[in-house]
Amino acid sequence: MSRMAELTARFPALQKLGTISRSVQLGALVAAIILLAIVALWFRGPDYKVLFSNLQDRDGGAIISALAQMNVPYQLTENGTAILVPSDRVHETRLQLAQQGLPRSGEAGFELIDQTRFGASQFTEQVNFQRALEGELASSIQALNAVQHARVHLALPRETLFVRDRQPPSASVLLTLYPGRMLSESQVAAIAWLVSSSVPNLAADNVSVVDQNGRLLTAPAGSGSGDSARRDLVSEIESRTVQRILTLLNPMVGSGNVRAQVSADVDFSQREQTSEVYRPNQLPGQAAVRSQQTSTALQGDAQPAEGVPGALTNQPPPVAVAPINQEDLVEQPLGPDGQPIDGALLEQAIPAPGVAEPAAGV
Repeated sequence: MSRMAELTARFPALQKLGTISRSVQLGALVAAIILLAIVALWFRGPDYKVLFSNLQDRDGGAIISALAQMNVPYQLTENGTAILVPSDRVHETRLQLAQQGLPRSGEAGFELIDQTRFGASQFTEQVNFQRALEGELASSIQALNAVQHARVHLALPRETLFVRDRQPPSASVLLTLYPGRMLSESQVAAIAWLVSSSVPNLAADNVSVVDQNGRLLTAPAGSGSGDSARRDLVSEIESRTVQRILTLLNPMVGSGNVRAQVSADVDFSQREQTSEVYRPNQLPGQAAVRSQQTSTALQGDAQPAEGVPGALTNQPPPVAVAPINQEDLVEQPLGPDGQPIDGALLEQAIPAPGVAEPAAGV
């Protein structure tokens, strides 16, 4: 160390050389970091943002074809229902696609009438009008927050001059709801009234609304209540049972450590039971008569006829008159076992629907 210090003291240029080498190393390190950052940004590419989401398959295919013709890079997410484009081209691309009429909101509307060719038959025009009306109704129903997609089918009978041959029109609506969302009974009724008000002579009772799970949301004629009320009852039973499970287990295992899920199987069938009940004829406080037996014994000789012979003697005995304040004797019919029967008392019981069977999982 002493010899190195002597050399450094004798030759100051060596000390300057060491300082320059450290500066060069530090500069090379900074340049390498900047180069790595540039390379990372280069391979990362532009920042992508959502162009459209919740697209139908037909709209998604048309938009992808248009983006390929416009030389706009894109990415697909959410199982192909969302399309991403570079963030600096989102608004420009959206305006260009809107100029081409994309997306088409799933169903074609009255633009089908604009595409009618010259010389089309009356049947073709009628079919196009029905398709356009179905598309417009579907677009209106999709405006609801809980509805992801809607499809409307109209059954319009042919017009006839004979009144007895006329048939009322009907309609059916298929709804695809967002996960975790439900329609209330008033919303379902509003959909039925919306469709019935848009079609002449269509009654709201002839509109059927079905969800993606195949459940009928509208009540059939004469049923009194729809399936929506039953689903609300099932949901209430399930939520109440889950709350009871959490209330029971949270003090033992701690809050947030329990997850409960209940699936209630509710029986909505109605059963009618009829039973006959026989009750004995007795005064209040008396014991019921189970059996009764009467015996009569006669002893001695028969008494000879008395009185003066003649018409008065041959007359039948007079009718006995019951004395006053004496209870009337009424013959009481007996049952097979000798028990007096007052009559049959019919009891009819209809159990209330909505009996939940135990089905739960924790």
